[in-house]
This record gives sequence, structure tokens and C-alpha cells, in this order.
Amino acid sequence: MIAKTGKWVMACGPSSRDAEYKQVGEKQTPLAKFGIKVDESKNELGQSEARWLNCDCWGNMSGIGRRIEKGDVVLVIGTLQKSESNGKVYENLRCEFVSIQGKTGLSITNDPGGAPEGFEEFTSPDAWSSSAATAERPDPDELPF
Repeated sequence: MIAKTGKWVMACGPSSRDAEYKQVGEKQTPLAKFGIKVDESKNELGQSEARWLNCDCWGNMSGIGRRIEKGDVVLVIGTLQKSESNGKVYENLRCEFVSIQGKTGLSITNDPGGAPEGFEEFTSPDAWSSSAATAERPDPDELPF
């Protein structure tokens, strides 16, 4: 899944590989790189084609990014950068928020003020089980499907 709002892109999908971690440049800036599958469709021959998004986590973002393992479902928010090489377009996301779904406490944002502008910060999975959240859910027996 991939969505865009303003300058921000939000994507979620399974990681294609274990994150690659390295330190780059004279200042040895930490960098974690990984890829996630954001879409899959069938081509005209009926073969599955996946859309992949390369993610870069710089500085303190690399602390969570380096923990990503192949198959982890990852939620990322950042800015999209496209490049072309040999006629193929590559999409890179510079991550400003990373969360590894299902791994408690493994999310981080670059902004000490919380979620990027335009996004609400979700702080606790317990909020979904609160009486206010469950009060708005319809009775499954009343659903038309």
C-alpha cells in the first residue's frame, strides 16, 4: 500500500530483505537501507508484477531501520525521490517515520515533536481496545455481507 498527502508519502508492506546498515562519508553518518513491496498486479500475460519501494533511513532513523528483517511488515512515512537508470525508474523514500509492525516498541520518528505534519500520531495499540473505540464498531451480525 502506498498513499500520498502533500509532500509526504506513506507506504506499508513486507520487507524484501534484511536491512543493510553502513556508515557513509567523512562524518560516518549512519544509513540503513531496505525495500518493501507496496503493490502487486497482473500484467497482460497474467504474470504477477510487484512494485517495490527502496527506503533510506539516515541518522537516528537508521537505529530502527537496521532492525528490519526479511518479511517484516514495515510502515514508513517520508519524501519520495525518483531516479532513472538504464531506462528503469527507481523510487527511493527518505524515511522520516518507521514502524516495524508486530514488534512492540519498534517505531521512531525524526521529528521530536511526533508524527509529520498532516498525520496524527498513534501512540498506543491499547487505544483500539478502549470502550470508545469499540463502541463505534458495528455488530458483525448486522453487517450486510
